[in-house]
Amino acid sequence: MNGMTVTRVVVVAALVSLCAAVAPVFAADPGSSTPDLFKRGNQWISLRAGYAKTSDKIAAAGFLGYGFGYSRFVIDKWAVGAFVQHDALGHSGDAVDIEVPFTLEVVRHTQWGAALYPYVGIGLGAYYGKRYRTGQDESGFQPGRYVTLGARTPIRRQGLLGVDVRVASLDKPDDNPVFAGPPPDRYHVDELLNVLRQPWAQTGLMLFNDTESKTRTVWSVKLEYTYTY
Repeated sequence: MNGMTVTRVVVVAALVSLCAAVAPVFAADPGSSTPDLFKRGNQWISLRAGYAKTSDKIAAAGFLGYGFGYSRFVIDKWAVGAFVQHDALGHSGDAVDIEVPFTLEVVRHTQWGAALYPYVGIGLGAYYGKRYRTGQDESGFQPGRYVTLGARTPIRRQGLLGVDVRVASLDKPDDNPVFAGPPPDRYHVDELLNVLRQPWAQTGLMLFNDTESKTRTVWSVKLEYTYTY
């Protein structure tokens, strides 16, 4: 199962679960009023934990991540937030690929019905990356940008439960003995070219190398609890 398939499965499952949880609320009291949580000056503190992974074609299986942050509404329905996360993007034996983003974001919040609060936003920040127990350990900061989206529902007074999805774009790190290597689908391309024995086969291989992406996508899907005040 490739990374894109895993992404779809996790996101769909999380959103289906959230919708199932709030469906009885819509059915029981579709016209009920809710406190206005999105007024200017409101503040939120959030804790989140879940799954994280990188798009590298040779990347190890994704692992766990967690984070926390603070948001303040500067305009009605618009919040500015600061978040810190700690994500284990992959592990192979004792070796671990860690990413720790320190980010700022701007988020637009909306309300659907009585108890579903979707949101979407953009952010940027400094990403501290560390690969250790690899035989060639490395660490350092690099800039990154991301899109965040998700939805929340009230579960208690001043408390919200939701699902947060974050997709970030970063430069690829240098080759590493554990977390680097040729893309697995490259072998299928080579085999096809050899079978066809086209005169442009070698040129095709060179173009394949030259056009390989210099960035990677880091994404996470996390459950989140938010305290509002």
